Amino acid sequence: MVVRTVTRKVRTGLVSVLRGTVDVVASTTQVAYDVTVGSLRAGRPKGETTSSLTQDTIEGAMQAGSEAGAEMGSVAKGAVKGVVLGVGTVGKISAGVVTDAVRAAVWATGEVGGDVASVTKKAVEGAIEAGKQLGMTAEEAAAAASVGALEAAAGLGDVALKAADKALSGTISGVRLALGTAKTKQRVLIVDTNHANAELLAQRLGREGLQTIVVTSLEELSQAIGAEDGVDIALVDLSGFDQAIWEGCEELHAARIPFIVISPQRSPAVQRDSLKHGASSVLAKPLSTVELAEHIRMVLGE
Repeated sequence: MVVRTVTRKVRTGLVSVLRGTVDVVASTTQVAYDVTVGSLRAGRPKGETTSSLTQDTIEGAMQAGSEAGAEMGSVAKGAVKGVVLGVGTVGKISAGVVTDAVRAAVWATGEVGGDVASVTKKAVEGAIEAGKQLGMTAEEAAAAASVGALEAAAGLGDVALKAADKALSGTISGVRLALGTAKTKQRVLIVDTNHANAELLAQRLGREGLQTIVVTSLEELSQAIGAEDGVDIALVDLSGFDQAIWEGCEELHAARIPFIVISPQRSPAVQRDSLKHGASSVLAKPLSTVELAEHIRMVLGE
């Protein structure tokens, strides 16, 4: 309660400042930056954290944007960018700061309104832009931002979660394309403990014009990642694997191979963990082969 009382002053003050600007959207980044830097340099009362300051600064910007009738996605982008840059100016930036900032922006839509998909997309864009200025890679910033977006959206309900998930799919594939990780080949690595199911999927994807390689264990996955001819993208079916599968996902991520996680069912926890370990997106069964092939090509930027 003490933390919220102290930091609420930040939110109230920021709303007051933004109300007095001619263009809330244009001013949000600078104002959020100034408030963050000023608060951190002034010294925080005992119990106040960077996370609570981040939350209140972004909530204040979102409230001001809502009162001004501004496009909330653009306000979210500016607020996230300003806060992340502000924290990075005063101290060391971390994935946790990016996660907190985007979580606060998406969560604020439940209080002040706004389109969850737009806020998610723009907030992640703001996090990527700020992260890159502070030395993070675009993929690192996108992954951290996605965790925050999905956590907040899950708390807002299934409709919000689906909207955020869809927005993230397009945003993250766009990041990969911008980094030049999409290739002209279409070699798909299918990772599945059930060999029969994997071979059946391979045949179906083959009819969609995709080349496939099947592996059924983490050892085979490591070998495929290190193979000379390589792969362009992986489909990781979680069914049958234990928690060690995340180590395989980390290997794919380290090798800069985009991968799609296939889950037996829709789960916020699986979505969060998948994106945390570098997944491009998460799909739940049952899957249409045609739609899956289209999604693969989308991730590859084709």
